Amino acid sequence: MSKPGGDASPSLCREAVVEYFPEICPDYLMVVGQDHGWNSQKIITILVDQLDAGRPYPRRARPVKRKRHDENYHDGIGYVNRDIPGHRREALHDGYLVTYRKTA
Repeated sequence: MSKPGGDASPSLCREAVVEYFPEICPDYLMVVGQDHGWNSQKIITILVDQLDAGRPYPRRARPVKRKRHDENYHDGIGYVNRDIPGHRREALHDGYLVTYRKTA
């Protein structure tokens, strides 16, 4: 861990603060950093004081998981294996029934 202090550049300040608060919102860190002259020690002290007072710091937004369209999905049949040319789900199903009848 780097030692927090009066950092000369915004990037060094951000790195020092993120080491202690990895989930901090980057936009909030930018505003606080500009307000306090990119002094990481001062920013860390402010964040700890906020936490002690029961006011959590803004955290980075978590990405929302969204369903993606699956290109392997075929209308009503289900998933089609594109590795086997001419492969159809119904054909496998029919073969299974024939095999089942022979063994039963």
